[in-house]
Amino acid sequence: MTGVVNMRGLLISAVIVSAVAITAGAEAATPPPKTIITAGPSGQVASTSASFSFKSNQSRSTFQCKLDAGTFAACTSPRIYSGLAQGSHTFSVRALSSNGTGPAVTATWTVDTIAPPTPTITSKPSDPTASTSGSVSFSDTESGVSYRCSLDGAAAVSCASPYAASALQDGAHTIVVRARDAAGNLSAPANASWHVDSTPPPAPTIDGQSFDSSNANGSLSFSDAEAGAAFLCSVDGAPAQPCTSPQAVGPLANGDHSFSVVATDALGNRSAPAQTGWTTGSSSTEWLSNGSFENGFNGWGAGAAGLTLVNDGNQGPTAAKVALSGTPTEYYIYATPRPVLSTVAGTAYTVTGSVRSATPGKQVCLRVREYQDTTSNNRLGEQTSCATTASTWTSFPALVYTAIGSGHTLAFQVFQPAATVATGDSFEVDGLSITSPAASGVSGPVIAAVGDIACAPNDPNYNNGNGTGTSCMQAATANLVGSMTGLSAILLLGDQQYQCGELANFNNVFAATWGRFKSLERPIPGNHEYGDTSACSPSNASGYYSYFGAAAGDPTKGYYSYDIGTWHIVALNSNCAAIGGCGAGSAQEAWLKNDLAAHPTSCTLAYWHHPRFSAGQTGDDSRTAALWSDLVAAHVDLELAGHDHTYQRFVPVDANGAASATGVRELIVGTGGEEHHTIPLSRPTLQVGDNTTFGVLKLTLGTSGYSGQFVPAPGTGSFTDSFSGSCV
Repeated sequence: MTGVVNMRGLLISAVIVSAVAITAGAEAATPPPKTIITAGPSGQVASTSASFSFKSNQSRSTFQCKLDAGTFAACTSPRIYSGLAQGSHTFSVRALSSNGTGPAVTATWTVDTIAPPTPTITSKPSDPTASTSGSVSFSDTESGVSYRCSLDGAAAVSCASPYAASALQDGAHTIVVRARDAAGNLSAPANASWHVDSTPPPAPTIDGQSFDSSNANGSLSFSDAEAGAAFLCSVDGAPAQPCTSPQAVGPLANGDHSFSVVATDALGNRSAPAQTGWTTGSSSTEWLSNGSFENGFNGWGAGAAGLTLVNDGNQGPTAAKVALSGTPTEYYIYATPRPVLSTVAGTAYTVTGSVRSATPGKQVCLRVREYQDTTSNNRLGEQTSCATTASTWTSFPALVYTAIGSGHTLAFQVFQPAATVATGDSFEVDGLSITSPAASGVSGPVIAAVGDIACAPNDPNYNNGNGTGTSCMQAATANLVGSMTGLSAILLLGDQQYQCGELANFNNVFAATWGRFKSLERPIPGNHEYGDTSACSPSNASGYYSYFGAAAGDPTKGYYSYDIGTWHIVALNSNCAAIGGCGAGSAQEAWLKNDLAAHPTSCTLAYWHHPRFSAGQTGDDSRTAALWSDLVAAHVDLELAGHDHTYQRFVPVDANGAASATGVRELIVGTGGEEHHTIPLSRPTLQVGDNTTFGVLKLTLGTSGYSGQFVPAPGTGSFTDSFSGSCV
């Protein structure tokens, strides 16, 4: 109908207009799109190409990109650039949509494809060198570089200067060093090359010897298979000196003597020694080292008296004047420490000397006293010999003292009895001597033995490797061994390296002190090598076996044997749990029986770490009872052990630990420097015990017997011991 309003149509039109208005308002309220860079280079890079990936927070967006100061142009992700110049670059990208153009986001990086300068080698090992370790130092003119090092063609690793290499084999070695900048560019290589020669010459041959009728003067000739070898000779254990063949010796005092010669190459590598021995005149041992006072008052002290050196000695240029100080009383000069620290029962000790006085007509006496041990005042015997003084030198009547027991000590004094003393009295003495018949003149290869040696570097007593005098004295004992020429072997009795036998500690501490003797060392493992102590975690002694290599035997066993001269030597492993046990029928015990049966030599020595018998704080250890029984049955002569940080010498004992003339003699030498344990307690079979001194056992292995000395490390104590025995 005309004139009638179409209300439905108007309503629909109104709705449409409203919807369009709402939509337009919504679009006007949506901001422009944002851009997110999802991937691309940053920092310094060594590539002249770059690839950037990006996205927008709004769908159906398009993008514009630009590089550095360029203009924005349409682009898509990823945007790739190539042929970029050196230096800093900035990538910018923005998104566009119907809502407008979003803000640009940027990424900045630097192109650096220029390698650093070649490093400069500033130091390297001598070429050639005898050392199996060495370091190379280097630097670079570009600051901030790092380095990559490669040893002998191995894969390069991150490194710093100096770069250290260890455990190097003989032969040529090269370290290649490259500098690396922040972009990863590597410089051209710098090389440092050298040769290692740690192989000693072969042992010399003693070609002949010629002596006079008394054997006191003579010469020895020797040679070596290595051309150009030089020689070092030692007589009677004195420090080795350069020598040539033939080498003159003498004049020599009466007694047993030894000669040792080693060959050295240009790098200082020393061969094994060649040795020989002989006896001159009547054989005796002198127990006073400074009886004529040529070394001042070294080894002497005074009681109630003052000491001065005077001229016109009876047996040399000087003598000792002993003058009363204070009111009249007995006054004296005495030997310190006690000159005989381990007597042999029944041995006659002869004391001689001479005396004179400015107050003649007085009695002055020699006096020897026998005590139970080095510190006890339990006097067991005493003897004196007196002379009436004159203004000229007068000899004392010889004093002969026969020792009551073995393992005791003898004290020595020269005194004026109180009954004859007046104010102002004095006397002079010279040529004082204490002698005893020497041991049986054993000659043969010489070995050293000790255990319980090197502290860990974090030990509070380590003191930069110098120790404290009572702990961590591995350097002192190593220096002692270094002074011993002519050693055929060094037997290491376990616990070479504390705390847990770590390879790093072996390399940093043990190698730095005892490593110079590695070619002579014949080790056995201790409990610390296996981490068998409260401060460690149990291990398979990998540090020990890695350090010593083949010299330590099969790592699953740790026991082996070898010969030195006419002696058979058996190295055993007392860490029983680690190798399947030590009892009867165990693999090690069966091997030991077979080994002893296969080597029926007249003289045999065995060694392991934990002592079968000990009077010290570790006590007896029954785990090795079956092994000890096998030693007794096979008439083994000596067994050495460590673990107890003391020195202990026993009489030969049977399988049950009772004294027996056909038993095995045990020596505990846990005195390598780590620390001391409590003093050993008295027991009937213990001859000598000490916990005051670090040192090394020195053994001479003869064809039918042996002789031994405990040698103290200087600066760690004054205890000594000597003994001998025959093979059973």
